[in-house]
Amino acid sequence: MDSVTKRYIYKLAVSAITIGCSVISIGYVSRSLGPEGYGVYGFLFSIFTSLAVFAEMSSSSALVNLTARRANPAPVLVYYSGFLVLLFLSLLLFVAGALFCGYAPLLWPNCPEWAIWLLLCCAFSSRLFNIISGVMDSRGHTVRLEKIKFWQMLLLTSILVLLARAGGLNLESYTLLQIGGFSFVTIVTLVSW
Repeated sequence: MDSVTKRYIYKLAVSAITIGCSVISIGYVSRSLGPEGYGVYGFLFSIFTSLAVFAEMSSSSALVNLTARRANPAPVLVYYSGFLVLLFLSLLLFVAGALFCGYAPLLWPNCPEWAIWLLLCCAFSSRLFNIISGVMDSRGHTVRLEKIKFWQMLLLTSILVLLARAGGLNLESYTLLQIGGFSFVTIVTLVSW
């Protein structure tokens, strides 16, 4: 387990680097996506993130609490993983039903169908990483997690800048980059644990 001082220093350093990378990224993203693409991304990402948080009913807080108190959190993690799979399948069914029944223009106006699917996956992968981050923190693996976040942030910002300068950054490529980034950091975090 890492000391509180060490955890604080790493969290502070990674937060500062995240702010720097965000300042660099926001200019490229907003120019490359344009007002409409940036609006679609922000709208759908916030809708699906809020929907996922609501559907999980704060159970991730209970998960973090339980894993922090148990010597062997594996049974709790396996159970919660099953819950997350069911939650994701439920969200997929909700979106499929809305699209099939023709409610998509009402729920997600001016949003292409492919963007709805991609941003659902993006929001869910972001939520999954936030849950895993909470569990890692609760188990005292903060420094390891912050090192992973640092490399992920640098890698994603570099790819984003290269894509934008090459003219290949658009709503689809940006969303896929975000999904890839969240998935990569989630897998690396789980493997390193």
